[in-house]
Amino acid sequence: MELGGQFADKYFTYVMDMLRHASATAVQVRLDQMQTQDYDLISYMNNLREGICEAYAGIIQGLQTDGKGSISPPPKPWSCSDLFTTVVDLLVQHAPFILSLINHIAQDKVRTEEVSRAAVGVIGF
Repeated sequence: MELGGQFADKYFTYVMDMLRHASATAVQVRLDQMQTQDYDLISYMNNLREGICEAYAGIIQGLQTDGKGSISPPPKPWSCSDLFTTVVDLLVQHAPFILSLINHIAQDKVRTEEVSRAAVGVIGF
């Protein structure tokens, strides 16, 4: 399903907020520093991290290929100073969360190849 500019106009703020919360959960546990090997938790965290990275990569790629370059202001209750007019402006405000997740993944030695690939996909290599 291709939403293009509709995604940016209607859903971007909400989806990125949800991904920010999921990213916060994903960086709370360093799998390589756990005292016990809980394989269910390791599998869950790797799947969570992979899914978050794939979502970030899809959003970034979708906004880049949309060609729209600008979107409508986010819904109320935003103040005038919170309005963003370009896709770049929207992504920049989420960069700390995205980069924190990628940094955490890079430091955690107990990760699957799929998680590594997904994290690299966010960066765009």
